[in-house]
Amino acid sequence: MKPSALNSPLETSSKAKASVSLTTSPLHEPRRTKGPPMNRIRTIVCFFLIAFSMTHVLPALAQTRVAYVDIQRAILETDEGKQAKARLKKEFDKRQKELDRLQADLKARKEELDKQAMTMDPAKRQAKEAELQQKLLELQQRFVQLQGELSQQEKQLTERILGRMEGVLREIAVANDFDMVLEKGATVLYAKESLDLTGELIRKYNRRYGKKAPKNGKQKGQSSP
Repeated sequence: MKPSALNSPLETSSKAKASVSLTTSPLHEPRRTKGPPMNRIRTIVCFFLIAFSMTHVLPALAQTRVAYVDIQRAILETDEGKQAKARLKKEFDKRQKELDRLQADLKARKEELDKQAMTMDPAKRQAKEAELQQKLLELQQRFVQLQGELSQQEKQLTERILGRMEGVLREIAVANDFDMVLEKGATVLYAKESLDLTGELIRKYNRRYGKKAPKNGKQKGQSSP
């Protein structure tokens, strides 16, 4: 409950104030505390609570088998990831080349207009400038559209690879009796290299979904996860 505000003391005359002896009033005596300060007590209590909890947590962690994987590296280094990256780059370079050609054409037209500006009719010059400005705006919009389309394609390809990769990673974790697999970049500050499953994940993914994998994406005698 919020304490109510204290009432202001009644005003007294200066004579009445002078008659009050502060040295005899217990409200103005310094309060002496016996024993250790409260902050020190809290620190000691917290220390023992942490120590007590760690004695229970550490044995449990010691019994937990944990590994980690670099998902970003795994996606980019699989055969499918490399093919997708090359395909996107080829598409981008092709369309970027066309945009560069249009940009060079607009630049040449602008330079020609600047040369004729002094002798050209003002109304005609303004019309030409407005036309070039509109063409430049359309070119910028096409570039933004290109970036958006390629970004969407990259997202779809990444999600497909990641969806398949989760199943492969689950199989590796179960086969090696790991209780938990962490993502390297997001949560792992330090771990032994022997706990890194990235290489194994890439190899197993390529065997199942790579160039030489069966067309149905499954190995012989293997059922769907």
